[in-house]
Amino acid sequence: MTNVVAYHSLYFDCTAVTCPNKITIIEVDSLPKALIDKMAMAEG
Repeated sequence: MTNVVAYHSLYFDCTAVTCPNKITIIEVDSLPKALIDKMAMAEG
């Protein structure tokens, strides 16, 4: 299969951290991907 994208979103509390003014899409290696997967599945 070609041109397949896996997409995960993380939302941050901008009152707790400084958030950027624009959306940034990044490509990550396996370690950051594993951390993002865990964070995306975490409950509040």
